[in-house]
Amino acid sequence: MNLGTTLAGSSQFLAGALFRSVAGIKATQVPFRTTPDVLLALLRATTSMSRSSPTVALKSSIDDGQVRPIVSSGTTRSLPNVPTAAESGLPKFEVIGWNALFAPAGTPPEAIARLNKEIVEIVAMPEVRKRIAELGGEARGSTPRRSPSNLKNDIAKWRMVVAQAGIERQ
Repeated sequence: MNLGTTLAGSSQFLAGALFRSVAGIKATQVPFRTTPDVLLALLRATTSMSRSSPTVALKSSIDDGQVRPIVSSGTTRSLPNVPTAAESGLPKFEVIGWNALFAPAGTPPEAIARLNKEIVEIVAMPEVRKRIAELGGEARGSTPRRSPSNLKNDIAKWRMVVAQAGIERQ
């Protein structure tokens, strides 16, 4: 079996390594330059599977019946009829992408608080939430204190995946 992902070290590649580990399957990871390249290989059946976010291109391929989603790697379903990995018996296959804005050290706390307040309000807007959901994501605001914790936890998790998979530093 071939597992198409983007280049070594990318989130797709690392998620593929985690999937192989927790699913206990032997699959050759085939790295491609871009996500569209991965999708094209999947459509041409030169790869057996891939791990990707349900982006616009992938979503249209799903809607057209060209590809079939098997599991969602988050804690909630990103597509209504697709079970989470935990629901499918792989509770340790959890890959959640998140985004954060960073400011230079020394930025006044009032400026950080104002930016955070505005961003949380924007993310809560129904049209923003709807659009992000259409892309398979979940819009959720947070606090400036949460990002360092998320980052620290992700670094530890992916460091362990890299070590277990024997992925060379690039």
